[in-house]
Amino acid sequence: MFTSRFCRTDSGRLITALHLATASLKEQQILARKTALHQTILLWLPLVQVMVEHRYNLSLRTLSFVSWTATEDTEDNY
Repeated sequence: MFTSRFCRTDSGRLITALHLATASLKEQQILARKTALHQTILLWLPLVQVMVEHRYNLSLRTLSFVSWTATEDTEDNY
């Protein structure tokens, strides 16, 4: 069975390309659908972030900072 991994390294791309070259037509179609879905998710993520920030009048970076400082305060108390 054909398997694909989304690798960011050049060697990962080469391995994926080799798998694609030796895959059957059905396996290539499956990979194409997975890649299209992956690209669609990456395209919509920034828009969703802006919508959440606007709706709740906050920044996701602010939430990360608050979470980090809360953890840091908890560790200092012990």
